Amino acid sequence: MHHATSRSSARAVLETGCLVALTALALVAFPARASAQEAPAEESDPSSEPSSYVRHGFTMELGLGMSQTGTSSDVGGRDHSGLGLAPLSLGLGGFLTPRLALIGRAAGTSYSREDSRGNSYSTVNGFYGPTLQYWATDRVFLGGGVGLAVLAADPYGEARKDVRFFDTGIGLNARAGWAFALPGTHNAITLSIDGFASKFDKSTTVASALDLGWQFF
Repeated sequence: MHHATSRSSARAVLETGCLVALTALALVAFPARASAQEAPAEESDPSSEPSSYVRHGFTMELGLGMSQTGTSSDVGGRDHSGLGLAPLSLGLGGFLTPRLALIGRAAGTSYSREDSRGNSYSTVNGFYGPTLQYWATDRVFLGGGVGLAVLAADPYGEARKDVRFFDTGIGLNARAGWAFALPGTHNAITLSIDGFASKFDKSTTVASALDLGWQFF
C-alpha cells in the first residue's frame, strides 16, 4: 500500500510539473507568435514610410524648353531682348541627403538676330557651375547656384564676323520645379522655371526659361 501511494504521489507531481511546464511554454510562445504576426503588418504599413521614392547617390538631369533673354551692354549693337530656345541642359551630381543634392549644371537660354545682310544667327547665354537642389516634397523642388557665365554671339558661324563675340563673367541661377510624373521609384518628369542673371565686363543679361525635364535618382 505504501509503495502504491508513493507511486501515485510521484505520478501526480510529474503530471502537475508537466502541466505547469506546458502552461509556461504556452505563455511564452503566444506573445512571440503574436509579435511575429504583427511585425510584417508594421513593415507594410505605408503610413510608417517617409517616402516611397528613392533619392540617394548619383543623379542626372536633362532639360529643354523655351526662354526669354534680355541683354544690356555698353557696346553698340549688343542690346537686345528676345524669345528663343532654352538649349539642352545637363546636370550631374549626387544626393547629400534624401532631399538635398549637389549638382553641376550646364544650362542657359538663347535668342536669334539678323546681321546687316539678313543672315540669322544665335546668341547664347550660358551658365556652368555647381548648384544645390532641395526637394521640399516628392513633387516640388527648389534650386540655385553661382558659376561661370558665358555670352556668345554667332557661336555656329552663321553670320558676318563683325557680329561675333565671346564674353565670360559670373552668373547666378535659381529655379523651381514640379514633378508631374514619377514613373517607377528612380525617375521624375518635371516642369521647371529657370532664372539667370549674369554680369560680364561690358554687358549684363537677365533671362528666364520654362523647361521640360527628366531626372534620374
